[in-house]
Amino acid sequence: TQPIPNIREQLGRNYSREDWERLRAVTRDTMQTGAGYVLDLLAFRNGTPILVTTRGEAIRNDRGQIVGLRGTVEDITERKMAEQALAERNLQLALAGKAGRVGSFAYDIDTEIMQISAGYAAIHGFPDGTTEIARSEWQLGVHPEDRVRWEAPRSRAHREGWDEYSGEYRIARSGSEYRWIEARVFVSYDGGGRPR
Repeated sequence: TQPIPNIREQLGRNYSREDWERLRAVTRDTMQTGAGYVLDLLAFRNGTPILVTTRGEAIRNDRGQIVGLRGTVEDITERKMAEQALAERNLQLALAGKAGRVGSFAYDIDTEIMQISAGYAAIHGFPDGTTEIARSEWQLGVHPEDRVRWEAPRSRAHREGWDEYSGEYRIARSGSEYRWIEARVFVSYDGGGRPR
């Protein structure tokens, strides 16, 4: 029942001064160049802070001249809160994995690339922040006798369609020091029964 405030009236009411200036800058650019924009901002709903994504594009007349803007504003508060909670949970999980010497990996058979957790990297002595390695890089750290022994259950699991297999192997740490690793592997297959 109340009139919608015009753009100038929204300063301080719907947006902070800093985010208002950011919004003005992208709308000015769109009016000059015709390029659309997508921008995340802090906004206010009845005085309560919320996060929004604004999208805008130029409106042109029959002669192709820019005569206005049209856009949307989407409340993304819940999504951003969920993303933040997930990021915090992942950080806690990574720290627990490193401290408890428990790691996980996902391996793509076609690319032979392993996505590894922080705990996995710590166990194997990879630098902090390592999230991806080639399988050949992993093999270099495995004791030569165990490398061959580990391949037997892997090959059999793939050949016979096992959902999982497990085993132990040694990895080299600090030159000649070896540590024992217990691994449990879960295998997924495509529609044709090929391990993925």
